[in-house]
Amino acid sequence: MPQISRTHVSLFSLLAGCYSPSQPIGAGTESNPTSTGLGPELPGTTSETATESLTSIDDTNSANESTTPSDDDGASTTDPSPCSAATHTCAPLVPPKWNGPVGVIVTPQAEPAPTCAGDYPDFAMAGYTDFHTEPATCGCACDPPANAACSEVLFTVYSPTDDDCSNPGSTWSSVAGCSSTPFSLVSERHWRAEAHVDSGSCVPSPTTELGPAGPDSRVTLCETPYTESGCDSQEQCIPRPDGGLDGRICIWGSGDLKCPTQWQMRDLIYQRVTDTRSCTACTCGSATGVCGGSMNLYSDDICSENLLLTVPIDAGSCVSGNSAATVLSTQSNGSVAPQNPGCEASESTPIGGIEADAPVTLCCSS
Repeated sequence: MPQISRTHVSLFSLLAGCYSPSQPIGAGTESNPTSTGLGPELPGTTSETATESLTSIDDTNSANESTTPSDDDGASTTDPSPCSAATHTCAPLVPPKWNGPVGVIVTPQAEPAPTCAGDYPDFAMAGYTDFHTEPATCGCACDPPANAACSEVLFTVYSPTDDDCSNPGSTWSSVAGCSSTPFSLVSERHWRAEAHVDSGSCVPSPTTELGPAGPDSRVTLCETPYTESGCDSQEQCIPRPDGGLDGRICIWGSGDLKCPTQWQMRDLIYQRVTDTRSCTACTCGSATGVCGGSMNLYSDDICSENLLLTVPIDAGSCVSGNSAATVLSTQSNGSVAPQNPGCEASESTPIGGIEADAPVTLCCSS
């Protein structure tokens, strides 16, 4: 329904006072001198009250006009303030199951750990990268055997003319005590006696030297709690990672992971580093070596009389007998003992290295 203004009411009142269908213009009646003359009036309503009613309606509409929002009202949406390019930047939102955003501090491992501060005051985590290693230097030796023992003495007989004992003849073994010869031989020949270490064990003595090894760099991640409006719905406005940070804006997750679409600059850092460098086992073979002493040759079978010849226990000796008597027994002249016995050491070689564990994937957008 069209609204009626105060001007319209005043005009209607003026006309009502000047015109009536049943009377000449300007004439009134005694019974109803204030009639509007606009036709039958509503019961209990006079022109004055009608005017007041119209005026009230107009006032109400005026009030409604003042409280009804217009198209230019403040209800319209305005764009947020832009992200300040001087101090902030728009970064992609952090995807679910990832952590961040973080700034990055890379320092030498040898230096003290840095502290998160400024716009990135919250420590997130730290890891290591850029590993170096030198292989172990390994050695293996064997202590002298404490229980080495000698074998039986081996006799070799050469012809009387074989002065250098180059063409061996008969051989037999003899114990250190008195022992009968297995056959009769005249002493006028060339003789050789030798014995070797045939038992004993050595204790291994390994050596391992480890040079420097480990991470060269520490990577510290610092998180920012400060965000502002001004970016589109898929971004957030965060402080620029300046100061001691290296300028990258990153997210991180535990494990060796694939980076999300908008965070494609990928690095792996590690939270644990284990030095597994070592050497293979050092072991010792059986005891070896030569034995020393001498053996007496007798013409009887009980080693009691008629000593014919003394032969040194030495693989390099070649002793000539000077009697035509037959040798019937032999016996050591004193003890037969190992001479500087030893064990052969195994080769010990480097194994292992630096093992990095507990990986963390670092994905950066810039």
